[in-house]
Amino acid sequence: MKHWIYALALFVAASTWALPGQAAPAWYTCEVDQAGVLSNGVLTVKLTHLAESQAFKKKNFRAEKAISKQSLAVALSAMAANLRVRIKADLDSPGTPRLLRFELLAD
Repeated sequence: MKHWIYALALFVAASTWALPGQAAPAWYTCEVDQAGVLSNGVLTVKLTHLAESQAFKKKNFRAEKAISKQSLAVALSAMAANLRVRIKADLDSPGTPRLLRFELLAD
């Protein structure tokens, strides 16, 4: 009986990982429109996807706490030097999408 319950639990867990319509985090090349730290200490960055078919335009993202200081430096450098950035983001995350990686691109 125990093995049957474990097998059922494994099946349910595996099927939730493979649900259609759930996108994994993806990479995007973007332009930084605005960046700043909110009163609660969360870094938000407004980005526009630079592709022929844009996934987003002037969309707010929040940086993960582990990379917030580095992300602010990247955002401000990109704005000052008019450079593009590359982000890894989860557009399907609840609320404001999360920035998982944030890189400055040299033109």
